[in-house]
This record gives sequence, structure tokens and C-alpha cells, in this order.
Amino acid sequence: MFSMTVTITRYDQNIKDYIPQGIWQELRLILANGSSEIANTNGYATGGKLLTNFQFIYSSGTVTVKANNVSWKAVGGTLSANAAYLQFRGNNLVKIDFGVTQSAPANTSIIVQWHSDGLFNFSLL
Repeated sequence: MFSMTVTITRYDQNIKDYIPQGIWQELRLILANGSSEIANTNGYATGGKLLTNFQFIYSSGTVTVKANNVSWKAVGGTLSANAAYLQFRGNNLVKIDFGVTQSAPANTSIIVQWHSDGLFNFSLL
């Protein structure tokens, strides 16, 4: 297990506005180097993965959004990325900067593990 520091940059300042539109089932996470998605190779498929198992927890005027962690298993070679982007219909909503390049040798995985407090927290008041 390794430790990393990440920086998260929100691209769409109105992300909470998507809730009424029910877009959660269309959120994807892609792996990237810089601002470019990594190549379709070594266990990574272009377009990333859909987020799954959304939970919406409401407490005292705040909604917390949770989802399953996302992982890619390296197959046939090393899988490397220094960032991930949360996307909706190909548009970047959030950049997750890993701080350094994360590499997974064959038969190991790159895992994006969400914080126990959820992906997003925002007030509905």
C-alpha cells in the first residue's frame, strides 16, 4: 500500500445542479496524464468506467454523495497515470491530481478510493 497526496479541482461550479436531472448514472472516471486520457492499453479502456452504487445521504440540510471505488487492473504491462477526471458526457467536472505518477505493474491495480465522507457534500438550504 502506498500513500499519496491528491489535489481536487472542481471544473463545473454548478455540479449540484445536476442532481435533479438524474445524471449520476452517467458519471465516469477516466485516468489521465496531465490533461490527456491515457491510452487504451494494458487493462485500461478509453472512456474510463462508470461510477456505481450511488448513495445520497441527507442530514441537516446537507446532501452527501457516495459511490463505489473505481479500479483498473494492469494486464500485459504497466498501467500509469498522474490524474483522474470525473466526467459527465465527456465534459470534465472534477480533476483529481495524484501529485505523482501512479504505476501498477501487470496483475496489480490502480484504485481511486473515495473518502469515507463521500465524493461531494453540499447544502440544499
